[in-house]
Amino acid sequence: MILEASPEASPRRARTEVPTMMTGWTMGLAGWVWMGIWILALVVLVWLLVRTPTPRSEPGAPIDVLRARLARGEITPEEFERARALLDADTPRSSP
Repeated sequence: MILEASPEASPRRARTEVPTMMTGWTMGLAGWVWMGIWILALVVLVWLLVRTPTPRSEPGAPIDVLRARLARGEITPEEFERARALLDADTPRSSP
């Protein structure tokens, strides 16, 4: 505690004890909430900068899909040929 001279004090008691509060070092609930918000914002920012973006899968060409299905064994070679003939018939050919 800090001792200060009191102007109203009698000459016998020139110094009295004055309780002081510790100011500037306490945060209170609002301080903790704001600190949590800033920490959360920092974590989200770091996560956005560090994460690897996942590429969007584009649908392949129909013939590539057929080839992949044949390779996986989902269709037989006869079904592949039949579907390829259908795709060739549907595909317009450009004239030179």
